[in-house]
Amino acid sequence: TWVYMGFDEDDDDTPLGVTLSMGMSVQFFCDTPCWNGDADCRLSASIYNHKVMLKRHGKSVKVTMNRPTGYIINQTLVESQLAKCSYIFDGASNNRYNNACGCGAPTNDCNDRRAAFYDICPSTGKTCRAADREVDSCSCDRARVPKHTGDAPCFFRGPAIDYPNVDVRGSQTRDMLKARVDHQGWGDHPHDRLEYWNEVVLDLRLLMPMVENDPTHTIPAFIYVKSLLNTGSKRIAQSMMEGYKAAYNVPYDIPLVMLDDTCRVGHFWCQVFIYEGADEVFV
Repeated sequence: TWVYMGFDEDDDDTPLGVTLSMGMSVQFFCDTPCWNGDADCRLSASIYNHKVMLKRHGKSVKVTMNRPTGYIINQTLVESQLAKCSYIFDGASNNRYNNACGCGAPTNDCNDRRAAFYDICPSTGKTCRAADREVDSCSCDRARVPKHTGDAPCFFRGPAIDYPNVDVRGSQTRDMLKARVDHQGWGDHPHDRLEYWNEVVLDLRLLMPMVENDPTHTIPAFIYVKSLLNTGSKRIAQSMMEGYKAAYNVPYDIPLVMLDDTCRVGHFWCQVFIYEGADEVFV
Protein backbone atom coordinates (compact mmCIF):
# COMPACT_ATOMS: atom_id res chain seq x y z
CA THR A 1 0.00 0.00 0.00
CA TRP A 2 2.83 2.41 0.84
CA VAL A 3 4.27 2.20 -2.67
CA TYR A 4 0.99 3.42 -4.19
CA MET A 5 -0.21 5.68 -1.37
CA GLY A 6 3.10 7.13 -0.21
CA PHE A 7 3.96 9.75 -2.84
CA ASP A 8 4.26 13.28 -1.48
CA GLU A 9 5.44 15.97 -3.88
CA ASP A 10 6.96 17.85 -0.95
CA ASP A 11 9.00 14.91 0.36
CA ASP A 12 11.68 13.44 -1.88
CA ASP A 13 12.03 10.40 0.35
CA THR A 14 8.56 9.10 -0.50
CA PRO A 15 7.93 6.40 -3.15
CA LEU A 16 6.89 7.46 -6.64
CA GLY A 17 4.23 4.82 -7.16
CA VAL A 18 3.71 1.70 -9.27
CA THR A 19 4.77 1.45 -12.93
CA LEU A 20 2.28 -0.41 -15.13
CA SER A 21 2.33 -1.12 -18.83
CA MET A 22 -1.29 -1.69 -19.82
CA GLY A 23 -2.08 -3.94 -22.76
CA MET A 24 -3.32 -7.41 -23.62
CA SER A 25 0.04 -9.04 -24.34
CA VAL A 26 3.71 -8.84 -23.40
CA GLN A 27 5.44 -7.90 -26.63
CA PHE A 28 8.76 -6.17 -27.06
CA PHE A 29 9.71 -4.59 -30.39
CA CYS A 30 13.42 -3.91 -30.72
CA ASP A 31 15.59 -4.41 -33.80
CA THR A 32 12.49 -5.54 -35.69
CA PRO A 33 11.42 -4.23 -39.13
CA CYS A 34 10.25 -0.63 -39.37
CA TRP A 35 6.52 -0.05 -38.91
CA ASN A 36 5.01 3.37 -39.64
CA GLY A 37 8.40 4.95 -38.89
CA ASP A 38 7.85 4.43 -35.15
CA ALA A 39 10.69 4.83 -32.67
CA ASP A 40 12.37 1.50 -31.95
CA CYS A 41 13.27 -0.29 -28.71
CA ARG A 42 10.89 1.52 -26.40
CA LEU A 43 8.04 0.50 -24.11
CA SER A 44 5.44 2.93 -22.85
CA ALA A 45 4.12 2.66 -19.30
CA SER A 46 2.58 4.92 -16.64
CA ILE A 47 3.31 5.59 -12.99
CA TYR A 48 0.20 5.20 -10.84
CA ASN A 49 -0.10 6.70 -7.38
CA HIS A 50 -2.81 8.16 -5.15
CA LYS A 51 -2.43 11.69 -6.56
CA VAL A 52 -2.48 11.10 -10.33
CA MET A 53 -4.64 9.24 -12.84
CA LEU A 54 -7.84 9.47 -10.78
CA LYS A 55 -11.41 9.91 -11.97
CA ARG A 56 -12.51 13.48 -11.35
CA HIS A 57 -15.78 12.33 -9.83
CA GLY A 58 -15.40 9.54 -7.30
CA LYS A 59 -11.57 9.62 -7.15
CA SER A 60 -11.15 6.00 -8.21
CA VAL A 61 -8.25 4.91 -10.41
CA LYS A 62 -8.43 5.96 -14.06
CA VAL A 63 -6.70 3.24 -16.09
CA THR A 64 -4.55 4.10 -19.10
CA MET A 65 -6.70 4.01 -22.25
CA ASN A 66 -9.32 2.01 -20.28
CA ARG A 67 -7.39 -1.16 -21.01
CA PRO A 68 -8.42 -4.34 -19.17
CA THR A 69 -5.03 -5.83 -18.37
CA GLY A 70 -1.33 -5.11 -18.00
CA TYR A 71 1.72 -5.91 -15.94
CA ILE A 72 3.80 -4.38 -13.17
CA ILE A 73 7.43 -3.52 -13.88
CA ASN A 74 9.91 -3.61 -11.00
CA GLN A 75 9.82 -0.07 -9.62
CA THR A 76 13.42 -0.04 -8.42
CA LEU A 77 14.63 -1.03 -11.89
CA VAL A 78 12.41 1.62 -13.50
CA GLU A 79 13.77 4.41 -11.33
CA SER A 80 17.42 3.34 -11.29
CA GLN A 81 17.94 2.13 -14.86
CA LEU A 82 15.03 1.51 -17.22
CA ALA A 83 13.30 4.89 -17.49
CA LYS A 84 14.57 6.76 -20.52
CA CYS A 85 12.24 9.72 -20.11
CA SER A 86 8.76 10.63 -18.94
CA TYR A 87 5.94 13.00 -19.86
CA ILE A 88 3.34 14.50 -17.53
CA PHE A 89 0.60 13.56 -20.00
CA ASP A 90 0.70 11.44 -23.14
CA GLY A 91 4.03 12.14 -24.87
CA ALA A 92 2.98 11.27 -28.44
CA SER A 93 6.27 9.42 -28.23
CA ASN A 94 5.97 6.99 -31.12
CA ASN A 95 7.40 9.46 -33.65
CA ARG A 96 10.19 10.96 -31.52
CA TYR A 97 13.94 10.71 -31.93
CA ASN A 98 16.16 9.09 -29.29
CA ASN A 99 13.86 6.07 -28.97
CA ALA A 100 10.81 8.20 -28.10
CA CYS A 101 12.68 10.70 -25.88
CA GLY A 102 13.44 13.61 -28.17
CA CYS A 103 11.78 15.90 -30.70
CA GLY A 104 9.38 14.64 -33.32
CA ALA A 105 10.76 13.31 -36.60
CA PRO A 106 9.61 15.06 -39.81
CA THR A 107 8.24 11.87 -41.40
CA ASN A 108 6.85 8.45 -40.54
CA ASP A 109 7.87 6.96 -43.89
CA CYS A 110 9.94 3.80 -43.38
CA ASN A 111 11.67 4.53 -46.69
CA ASP A 112 12.96 7.84 -45.35
CA ARG A 113 16.02 7.71 -43.06
CA ARG A 114 14.74 10.82 -41.26
CA ALA A 115 12.01 8.69 -39.62
CA ALA A 116 12.25 8.20 -35.85
CA PHE A 117 12.79 4.47 -36.38
CA TYR A 118 16.31 5.06 -37.74
CA ASP A 119 17.16 7.52 -34.94
CA ILE A 120 19.58 9.55 -37.06
CA CYS A 121 19.73 13.16 -35.90
CA PRO A 122 19.91 15.47 -38.96
CA SER A 123 22.23 17.90 -37.17
CA THR A 124 24.95 15.24 -36.78
CA GLY A 125 24.08 12.54 -39.32
CA LYS A 126 24.70 10.05 -36.50
CA THR A 127 22.64 8.10 -33.99
CA CYS A 128 20.88 10.58 -31.72
CA ARG A 129 22.34 11.30 -28.30
CA ALA A 130 20.90 13.27 -25.40
CA ALA A 131 22.90 16.44 -26.16
CA ASP A 132 21.86 16.67 -29.82
CA ARG A 133 19.61 19.55 -30.81
CA GLU A 134 16.85 17.20 -31.99
CA VAL A 135 16.73 15.71 -28.50
CA ASP A 136 17.77 18.33 -25.96
CA SER A 137 15.58 21.15 -27.28
CA CYS A 138 12.43 19.15 -26.48
CA SER A 139 13.42 18.39 -22.89
CA CYS A 140 11.52 20.17 -20.14
CA ASP A 141 14.82 21.89 -19.28
CA ARG A 142 14.52 23.76 -22.60
CA ALA A 143 10.81 23.72 -23.47
CA ARG A 144 7.76 24.85 -21.52
CA VAL A 145 6.09 22.21 -19.38
CA PRO A 146 2.57 21.76 -20.80
CA LYS A 147 -0.26 23.22 -18.76
CA HIS A 148 -2.96 21.49 -20.79
CA THR A 149 -3.30 18.04 -22.30
CA GLY A 150 -3.38 19.53 -25.79
CA ASP A 151 -0.11 21.45 -25.38
CA ALA A 152 3.11 20.29 -27.02
CA PRO A 153 4.81 17.72 -24.74
CA CYS A 154 8.29 18.05 -23.32
CA PHE A 155 10.17 15.19 -21.69
CA PHE A 156 11.76 14.77 -18.28
CA ARG A 157 15.04 12.87 -18.35
CA GLY A 158 15.40 9.37 -16.96
CA PRO A 159 18.58 7.48 -16.07
CA ALA A 160 18.69 5.91 -19.56
CA ILE A 161 18.21 9.16 -21.53
CA ASP A 162 21.69 8.84 -23.06
CA TYR A 163 21.83 5.06 -23.57
CA PRO A 164 24.17 3.17 -23.44
CA ASN A 165 25.20 5.49 -20.60
CA VAL A 166 22.90 5.01 -17.60
CA ASP A 167 23.11 7.51 -14.75
CA VAL A 168 20.42 7.81 -12.09
CA ARG A 169 21.93 11.04 -10.75
CA GLY A 170 20.36 13.10 -13.52
CA SER A 171 16.97 11.42 -13.39
CA GLN A 172 13.95 13.73 -13.37
CA THR A 173 11.19 11.14 -12.95
CA ARG A 174 10.21 12.57 -9.56
CA ASP A 175 10.22 16.04 -11.11
CA MET A 176 7.76 14.78 -13.73
CA LEU A 177 5.33 13.66 -11.03
CA LYS A 178 5.71 16.92 -9.14
CA ALA A 179 4.93 18.84 -12.34
CA ARG A 180 1.99 16.57 -13.04
CA VAL A 181 0.46 17.23 -9.61
CA ASP A 182 1.02 20.95 -10.17
CA HIS A 183 -0.67 20.93 -13.59
CA GLN A 184 -3.82 18.85 -13.08
CA GLY A 185 -6.34 21.39 -11.89
CA TRP A 186 -10.01 21.31 -12.76
CA GLY A 187 -10.96 19.84 -16.11
CA ASP A 188 -9.30 20.55 -19.46
CA HIS A 189 -9.65 19.90 -23.15
CA PRO A 190 -9.35 17.47 -24.81
CA HIS A 191 -8.68 15.36 -21.67
CA ASP A 192 -9.21 15.90 -17.96
CA ARG A 193 -5.75 16.55 -16.51
CA LEU A 194 -6.41 14.57 -13.33
CA GLU A 195 -7.64 11.54 -15.26
CA TYR A 196 -5.24 11.55 -18.22
CA TRP A 197 -2.32 9.13 -18.16
CA ASN A 198 1.31 10.08 -17.76
CA GLU A 199 3.85 8.33 -19.96
CA VAL A 200 7.12 6.74 -18.88
CA VAL A 201 9.28 5.44 -21.73
CA LEU A 202 11.43 2.42 -20.86
CA ASP A 203 14.48 1.45 -22.91
CA LEU A 204 14.00 -2.09 -24.19
CA ARG A 205 17.72 -2.55 -24.77
CA LEU A 206 17.97 -2.59 -20.98
CA LEU A 207 14.63 -4.22 -20.15
CA MET A 208 14.84 -7.22 -22.48
CA PRO A 209 18.08 -8.65 -21.03
CA MET A 210 16.65 -8.20 -17.52
CA VAL A 211 13.55 -10.17 -18.50
CA GLU A 212 15.68 -12.93 -20.00
CA ASN A 213 17.90 -13.09 -16.92
CA ASP A 214 15.23 -12.85 -14.21
CA PRO A 215 11.71 -12.68 -15.66
CA THR A 216 9.75 -12.64 -12.39
CA HIS A 217 11.97 -10.07 -10.70
CA THR A 218 11.60 -7.73 -13.66
CA ILE A 219 7.85 -8.30 -14.16
CA PRO A 220 6.57 -9.48 -10.76
CA ALA A 221 2.82 -9.50 -11.44
CA PHE A 222 0.07 -9.30 -14.02
CA ILE A 223 -2.89 -6.95 -13.62
CA TYR A 224 -6.58 -7.25 -14.41
CA VAL A 225 -9.07 -4.40 -13.96
CA LYS A 226 -12.05 -4.97 -11.68
CA SER A 227 -14.59 -2.89 -13.61
CA LEU A 228 -13.81 -4.89 -16.76
CA LEU A 229 -14.23 -8.36 -15.27
CA ASN A 230 -17.37 -8.77 -17.36
CA THR A 231 -15.28 -8.31 -20.51
CA GLY A 232 -12.86 -11.06 -19.50
CA SER A 233 -10.07 -9.02 -17.91
CA LYS A 234 -9.09 -11.79 -15.48
CA ARG A 235 -9.11 -14.44 -18.20
CA ILE A 236 -6.94 -12.27 -20.44
CA ALA A 237 -4.47 -11.62 -17.62
CA GLN A 238 -4.29 -15.35 -16.91
CA SER A 239 -3.52 -15.99 -20.57
CA MET A 240 -0.85 -13.29 -20.57
CA MET A 241 0.77 -14.82 -17.51
CA GLU A 242 0.76 -18.31 -19.01
CA GLY A 243 2.26 -17.04 -22.24
CA TYR A 244 4.99 -15.19 -20.34
CA LYS A 245 5.78 -18.27 -18.28
CA ALA A 246 6.15 -20.34 -21.44
CA ALA A 247 8.27 -17.74 -23.23
CA TYR A 248 10.75 -17.37 -20.38
CA ASN A 249 10.64 -20.88 -18.89
CA VAL A 250 9.11 -19.86 -15.57
CA PRO A 251 8.12 -23.07 -13.74
CA TYR A 252 5.57 -21.49 -11.37
CA ASP A 253 2.61 -19.14 -11.55
CA ILE A 254 3.23 -15.41 -11.41
CA PRO A 255 0.80 -13.39 -9.25
CA LEU A 256 -2.41 -12.13 -10.79
CA VAL A 257 -3.38 -8.86 -9.13
CA MET A 258 -6.74 -7.14 -9.37
CA LEU A 259 -6.65 -3.37 -9.83
CA ASP A 260 -9.75 -2.01 -8.13
CA ASP A 261 -10.83 0.99 -10.17
CA THR A 262 -14.23 1.18 -8.47
CA CYS A 263 -13.37 2.35 -4.94
CA ARG A 264 -12.48 5.83 -3.74
CA VAL A 265 -8.70 6.05 -3.39
CA GLY A 266 -7.74 6.99 0.16
CA HIS A 267 -10.90 5.65 1.75
CA PHE A 268 -10.03 3.30 4.60
CA TRP A 269 -11.59 0.25 2.90
CA CYS A 270 -10.21 0.94 -0.60
CA GLN A 271 -7.29 -1.34 -1.52
CA VAL A 272 -6.26 -0.58 -5.08
CA PHE A 273 -4.09 -3.65 -5.71
CA ILE A 274 -5.39 -6.99 -4.40
CA TYR A 275 -3.52 -10.25 -4.86
CA GLU A 276 -5.64 -12.79 -6.74
CA GLY A 277 -7.06 -15.48 -4.49
CA ALA A 278 -6.28 -13.78 -1.16
CA ASP A 279 -7.54 -10.89 0.92
CA GLU A 280 -4.11 -9.40 0.76
CA VAL A 281 -2.74 -6.07 -0.42
CA PHE A 282 -0.04 -6.54 -3.05
CA VAL A 283 1.63 -3.13 -3.15
